[in-house]
Amino acid sequence: MEMSTGKANDKKMMIDLDSNNRSSTDVIQPDMVRILAAKSEAERLKIAWGMWRSAYRMVQRIVAMEFPDLSADEQQQVVVRRMSHGT
Repeated sequence: MEMSTGKANDKKMMIDLDSNNRSSTDVIQPDMVRILAAKSEAERLKIAWGMWRSAYRMVQRIVAMEFPDLSADEQQQVVVRRMSHGT
């Protein structure tokens, strides 16, 4: 991931993702780059942890709806597999 310096000539921050041989590019808006760059590492980690927890809870609910016949332990295994990208 390339970090922006927040200078006026920075147009956007590009993040190249390569997962399971699939590539995509996300673009972060300049204002968001400046906001995140101004935060401490601890603040950015807290934001990332909150996002991860939110995603985890969403996947739990989706799995429960997709596989209502699985036991709670089996559903949890599916959630863990999805959250770890199948690894």
